[in-house]
Amino acid sequence: MGGEHASSFANDSLEWVDFVIRREGDGIILPLLRAVEQGGPFDAIPGLSYLRDGQVVHNDAGEVPDNINVRHDLDIIHDYPKDDGLRLLIKRGMTKMICVQATRGCPYRCNFCVAPRLFGYTYRFREVEAVIDDIRGKLPYGRKFLFVDNLFALNDRNTNALLDRMIEEKFSERAEFTIFCRVEISEKPAMLERMQRAGVRTICLGLESINNLTLNNINKQQKLSDMVEAIAAIRRAGIAPSGSFIAGNDGDTRESLLATARFAIESDLNSFYFISLWYYPGDPRCPLTPQRQIVPSYDYCTGHFVTHFPSHMKPSTLQRTIVDAQRIFWDRKRAAKYAATGSFARGVHLLTHRVAFSAVEKYQLAHAHYLESVEQGYYDDNEMLIESRIKKREPDPIVKRARAAGEVKMDTAKDRRSQLARNGGETELSLMETA
Repeated sequence: MGGEHASSFANDSLEWVDFVIRREGDGIILPLLRAVEQGGPFDAIPGLSYLRDGQVVHNDAGEVPDNINVRHDLDIIHDYPKDDGLRLLIKRGMTKMICVQATRGCPYRCNFCVAPRLFGYTYRFREVEAVIDDIRGKLPYGRKFLFVDNLFALNDRNTNALLDRMIEEKFSERAEFTIFCRVEISEKPAMLERMQRAGVRTICLGLESINNLTLNNINKQQKLSDMVEAIAAIRRAGIAPSGSFIAGNDGDTRESLLATARFAIESDLNSFYFISLWYYPGDPRCPLTPQRQIVPSYDYCTGHFVTHFPSHMKPSTLQRTIVDAQRIFWDRKRAAKYAATGSFARGVHLLTHRVAFSAVEKYQLAHAHYLESVEQGYYDDNEMLIESRIKKREPDPIVKRARAAGEVKMDTAKDRRSQLARNGGETELSLMETA
């Protein structure tokens, strides 16, 4: 098992698997497979967690991988479907996006982000031809691609070189690409034009909040006006802007969150996602005390469910507000209006998401009933959290266990100092210290 969750909760994960790969697995998976074939030993494999004589062993963390240019060969995955679009939906009841990566990591220090758990604060590039080869090899499996990079367009020189090669390969005739960017992309109109020609059809922005004070508190380094400019610039380039927001920061109210959904409509966002505030229990960056975290099961740590006591509304109110905000944006009447006025594809986009969210809502609303049983006695008549009472609450078992095991602490950083090129120049970044 690997990834963000396993890296942070290795002890709990080892109840289900024999081995946990912490952080990046590029340099771990093959040595692990060889050791398994030979019956061990496992103590020389950095970043590996496992059981030895019934005791959990966490090997020291290794350095970041030297080579992230290896192409991911989908041909070796048994029965991986080559069907796409409507045919795949009818045949298997599913849709898919093909993942590809051009960069790894992010140097920004937004205090809610989970990316540093895997990458530290490094920012590394794959070679352009490695990315092109990766895309070319995956084209037979589908036309909708997702660049999983946390920050696709930070480096002008590398990003433009990649986009130019994508244009040369005429990928836009065979594929559609979705990428993640920050609002600073509005300052790069030439790059946005390149993106459109290269086949980028959606740009996802982590907008987080329409409250400038909240943006400052989470160290997002952007303002509401920046968000408005970025959305408009992306639209001008002929690309669809998508926005995600965090619901439940201290200071958020039901009214402010519903206003966020209306802002998304007024700003002409193509997509709108509300993600409930989530911190790993014991994360040193977490502003929540253990008593304010609600983690009955890891099943609820997906972003769809409320897992904390907000300061300005009850957890059940926040859960229902998230559902209501999604309904405001993903509205069937809006979908019908787009279809009737000639924007058929956008109408279908709205309608399919409405159907998808409807499937999730029944679980969200059921969770709201559970939250009602948890929140009793901790709020006043105005739904303000009573701090003196919440301090006396017994933390949930998962929270206590994670804190006691120290699982949420990030591995000691052995990352080399990374090179971050801004606007074609090289700038060194200091990396994250031990959490």
